[in-house]
Amino acid sequence: MTITIDTSKLERVGDNVQATIADKKLILVIDTTKQIGYSKSGKMLGYGSTGGFASLPGGFKGNVWVGTK
Repeated sequence: MTITIDTSKLERVGDNVQATIADKKLILVIDTTKQIGYSKSGKMLGYGSTGGFASLPGGFKGNVWVGTK
């Protein structure tokens, strides 16, 4: 599958999380070179978070947290 993303249409929806709709798909972009800190438990290092439920493009709502151990 090939999806073309117009990066000028990316919307900031959280801490290091951007989103857009492309080819009828919701695309989330997280820069994996930027760390946002540890989870509340201190067990995972975060890379992107919406900080709870957030409004996303296309009328969607979502809760995103991406991290590593």
